[in-house]
Amino acid sequence: MITISCASPKGGVGKTTVATIIATTLAMQEKPRTPKVRVIDADPSANLTRWAAERENKGRAALFDVVSGVVAETIVDQIDAIEEEDETDFLIIDLEGTAGEIVGYAIGRSDLVVIPMSSSSMDARQAAKASQLVKRMAKTFKIDLPYVFAFCRTNSAIMTKEHKTIVSQLRTHNEPVLEVELKERSAYRAIFTEGATVPELEENKSGSIGKAQDNAVAFTQAIIDYLVASRTIEEAA
Repeated sequence: MITISCASPKGGVGKTTVATIIATTLAMQEKPRTPKVRVIDADPSANLTRWAAERENKGRAALFDVVSGVVAETIVDQIDAIEEEDETDFLIIDLEGTAGEIVGYAIGRSDLVVIPMSSSSMDARQAAKASQLVKRMAKTFKIDLPYVFAFCRTNSAIMTKEHKTIVSQLRTHNEPVLEVELKERSAYRAIFTEGATVPELEENKSGSIGKAQDNAVAFTQAIIDYLVASRTIEEAA
C-alpha cells in the first residue's frame, strides 16, 4: 500500500483539492488496471467527506471509501488497519491545516508527503514549515520520508515574477518541486459543489473540462513519477 499525505500548516492552500484530484484520478485509471483507493479525511473542515456525501446524494457511484472522524489518538491504528486488510493500493490522507500531533503521526506513516502551496511568499514560508516537520519526523524515526512541494491554483497563462523567484529559491536550496502544477480551474471548485469528478462535470458549469482533466491527470502522474524516483534513489543508496 502506498500512503500519500497532503500537508501544510496553512489553510486554504489547496490540500483538499490536491487530495481529491489525486484520489479521483487514480480511482478512474483503467490501465494497466484500476487501483483500489481509500481516503482518510483528517481535516476538521471535512470537505472531502462532504464531497463524498454530495456524490451519494446525487446518485453517483462511489469511487472509494472516505474515512472520517479520525483523531491523533487513532490515526496510526486506522492507517495500520487499512494496510493489514491488504485491499488498498493507494491511501490518500487529507490533513488539517495546523502542525498538530495528527499531522506528525500521519507523516510518519507516509510514503510521500505532498506539500501544496500557492505562488506567494507567505505560502512559501508556511510550506517550508511543513518540510521542516517532515525532516524532523524522518530524523526522529530514522526513516526516509520523501516530500515534494506542489504549486496549486497557479495562473494557466502566465508565471508571475514572484512565482519564478520562489521556484528559484526552492531549487537553490535543493528542495524538491513537482514538475507539474495544478492550475487555477473553475472545474476544481465545481467538483465539490457537484460531488463529481472533473470528467463528470457539465462544460457550461465549469469551463474547460478537457484542460482541467488533462492537468489533473498530468499532476497525478507527476506525483507517482516522483514517488517512484524517490524510491529508486533510496534503494540505490
